[in-house]
Amino acid sequence: MTREVATDRSRARWTRWDGWAIALVTLAGGVIRCWHLTVPKYIVFDEYYYAQDACVFVKPPSLCGIASPLSEEHPLLAKWLIAAGIKVFGYAPFGWRVMPVVVGIAGIALTYLLARRLLRSTVAAALAAGLLAVDGMHFVLSRTAMLDGFVTTFAIATILFVVLDRDRERHEHERVRDRPWLAAAGVADGAAVASKWSGIPFLLVAILLVIVWDRAAARERGSTSRWGAVRADLGPLVVWLVMLPLLIYVLSFAGRLDGRVLALPWDHGSWAWAFLRRQVHILTFHTGLNGSHPYESPAWSWPLLKRPVVFEFNDTSGSIREILAIGNPVVWWGGSIAAAACAVRWVRARRGTRRWAEPEGVILAGVAAGYLWWLPVTSERSFSFIFYFLPAVPFLCIAIARVAQRTWSRASGRAATAVVVAAAVGWFVYFLPMLTFRPMDPGAWNARIWFSDCRPEGVRGDPPRPLVGHVVPPPSGWCWR
Repeated sequence: MTREVATDRSRARWTRWDGWAIALVTLAGGVIRCWHLTVPKYIVFDEYYYAQDACVFVKPPSLCGIASPLSEEHPLLAKWLIAAGIKVFGYAPFGWRVMPVVVGIAGIALTYLLARRLLRSTVAAALAAGLLAVDGMHFVLSRTAMLDGFVTTFAIATILFVVLDRDRERHEHERVRDRPWLAAAGVADGAAVASKWSGIPFLLVAILLVIVWDRAAARERGSTSRWGAVRADLGPLVVWLVMLPLLIYVLSFAGRLDGRVLALPWDHGSWAWAFLRRQVHILTFHTGLNGSHPYESPAWSWPLLKRPVVFEFNDTSGSIREILAIGNPVVWWGGSIAAAACAVRWVRARRGTRRWAEPEGVILAGVAAGYLWWLPVTSERSFSFIFYFLPAVPFLCIAIARVAQRTWSRASGRAATAVVVAAAVGWFVYFLPMLTFRPMDPGAWNARIWFSDCRPEGVRGDPPRPLVGHVVPPPSGWCWR
């Protein structure tokens, strides 16, 4: 082992302060997410599809209000997890929201672990996890029976596990079974892809990172073979990051497709044929998905918070209640700037340094897997929403923590970090009523609508509210209502 690697591992050692920090930030994020979890006491937004579909998995259809699933456009693992909550706690708001909130809380803890491993700092890790804990979008998606929160947590776990695989003790002639963290990454991303296809980019990024890191490690050991590390990686990559995720993906459909398991795959009555037909249906649906929705938005606008999504709105007797799926501007705007700073530093790094091991590369890989691929997709597809950006948000939080870490030695850097923390927490507390369906008077509601460039045909009333059943294109400007 080189002295540099030994030093890195020494700095990475877990301390009792890490135990306190991860416990406190996770507990705080969990408490606020569980507060009034069952409000409103009915289905909101796309829970209409996922909660009811999950109910059919484990309860009699008569209890769920539907005879068969309403949506067959996504894989089924996340629905199975939602169904587990319904199985234990019943078909009620707590039952269909308990697993999303558990998985969302786990995402906070995993962000701490990833940031701690990358940045080697308890303070920086607490900052990253704390920023995710007070992000409005992560908060709302953790409290509703939707799929994107599951993808986000499994994606964080995927990148964490490949980083742990990178930092393993390396030996000559490693076998497939000598890479347990790579196997864990395969399980995690298999779960992400089996929840929603937006987990696929994280699988591709994980494979790329493993190849780059193992080639770099081989060069440090003095290997002269350019492709020797790639050939050595072939077995572990195929087994752990191809076959294992595929197995998890296929198993997510178990019990939900009609067909004979033992029949030949090309038999039209076989389970394999039914599985193939479902994949074709999913692909056809998403490649042909277009149309107008008042809350759709293109990917380029997501980090700007141009068009958040109203999950639920109620205006009775002068009291307004709303669930607005909106990111924390401090996290999304500040994180975008921090990610750009990380990109500049990573590009400028000298080739002679261990650039492959720098945290900036992992941060940028996470942002790319969670966001950048959506830019060409939404140039052809109009039916897309800002909450698709959620898997990139933990990496924006880590980017902010990285910039804070690099400026911490200066008084101005510490002051700037304190301002960021105070602003992020302040925004979250101020907007909490709009994230949790708490009653507000019209003045309080309007004070939180910072941008209202909405066209009149899409809203009505005083204060304005979205028209129910009135489908119009989204506004061209910034609009938070």
